[in-house]
Amino acid sequence: MIHLKLIQGFTAWRPHNTVFSSAGERMSWLTFQVETEKKVAFLLNHYGRALPRQASYVARNRIDLMPWLAALATLGIPVTGLDYTLPVAALHAMNCAIGAELVLASSVTVSPCTNLALLAQDNAMLLDLDSLTLPWIGPVEAQGGDMLARIAAADLPQHPYRAVGFTSGTSSPPKSVVRDMPFDQRRFAWFTQRYQFSSNDRFLAVMPLYHAAGNGWARLFLTLGASVHIANYDDPAAVARILVDERISASVMSPIMLSDLLGVLDDAPAPAVPTLRWLLIGGKHATAALKLAALDRLGPCLHEYYGTTETGVNTIAEPADMRSHPDSVGRAYDGNDILIVDPSGHPLGPLQSGTVAIDSYMNMRGYGEASAAEVEHAGRRYLLTPELGYLDFGGRLYLQSRSAGSGGNRNIYRLEDRIRTLPNVADVAILPATGGPGFACAVNLHRPCPNQARLLERVRGLAADEAVDLGDCAVLAAIPYSPSGKVRVADIARLIARQQAGATLL
Repeated sequence: MIHLKLIQGFTAWRPHNTVFSSAGERMSWLTFQVETEKKVAFLLNHYGRALPRQASYVARNRIDLMPWLAALATLGIPVTGLDYTLPVAALHAMNCAIGAELVLASSVTVSPCTNLALLAQDNAMLLDLDSLTLPWIGPVEAQGGDMLARIAAADLPQHPYRAVGFTSGTSSPPKSVVRDMPFDQRRFAWFTQRYQFSSNDRFLAVMPLYHAAGNGWARLFLTLGASVHIANYDDPAAVARILVDERISASVMSPIMLSDLLGVLDDAPAPAVPTLRWLLIGGKHATAALKLAALDRLGPCLHEYYGTTETGVNTIAEPADMRSHPDSVGRAYDGNDILIVDPSGHPLGPLQSGTVAIDSYMNMRGYGEASAAEVEHAGRRYLLTPELGYLDFGGRLYLQSRSAGSGGNRNIYRLEDRIRTLPNVADVAILPATGGPGFACAVNLHRPCPNQARLLERVRGLAADEAVDLGDCAVLAAIPYSPSGKVRVADIARLIARQQAGATLL
């Protein structure tokens, strides 16, 4: 989040302008400053110079979280958002892994019946954002003078830069991703200049704030003095109304959000959201058909990125290139370089499939204390991603699967796209088979199907065409996704196993 000094500057410029809005709530820059100063005062009063070395939060997107995040940023306390849909035991393990000494949590989000103390390690302070006891923090005021002067007078200890995030945890337990060098300033400057962002923009933060695609992009627009509408992705029709009613000019979404959004937009010939000029999607494979449909319905505002938690945002596909090469996720941009390497780490040429390796100023240092898989080429450090793909002669990246070691050079994404074209298929997910080679497949339908066996036979036929070894295959009531739009691979594997076990009993 942004620093109090920056907030004070925008307050002096436009004190009563809205900085945050959400479902009827509004917060001005002046209120944002006051609430941030109150949180800073509370933390200084409670901790003195012994401030927490790490904080975390477990909550859905909400306005009252923002001053807390700004206060932590002002005091130099690293803060990490955690996926609030994960089990309590997983959240506890994550907080212990990063050493979170302060945890902001929402009992309403986690569960009113859950003892929030179970989220944190024993020595941590835990604040419930929904507790009636929390308002006592509100009246705490700075003890005279400017808050920044008070912070300076406190002579707080200086610590090396440290930022921690987590992998999604949708296919394996979340891993902590550690960086020891900041990169916001360079990335923000490039995107601001490239796409002419300004204080006049109105950004919709609908991706979860615990995810970089929620927090990071909201932070970019806040540094410009732009307003941010905070929402949660519960209803695509509500998102469509927000885009129009709030005159949103920029947003970031997952492909599943975009697909649902297109499903509720009307078919009028004009762009469905006339104020929207920049919409970024990524984080999951997006089909060419989805991207082209979005360009037709929304106009030339759609952009796509490829990146990972470990490497940041590494490629960008812009509307014109997306029209001509819709299967690509774009080219590497400023400060990023991509290699395709074979199993021995040797670079491959254009159109040759292999593991995607990335050199970037955004690359993590490692997983906690563990190092990452990497290769060195021409004196540069490339992190190995889980992605299989290839580059064309124009430097465009094409992804084939997110399981580079599981199935040779099989194009799993192409197979998923072909399955989606079958009548009545709404969604599909292909994942590495549990405990063996090959893959499993889950299909979700628009309507009940009287002959599922015939449908699955056609699915297996398409898999055979792509030389994909398909094991278990099942029709599920829904494909489970995390709030950030990632397929919950482990959940799907459990659902398929349960369905197969039930069929065996019958």
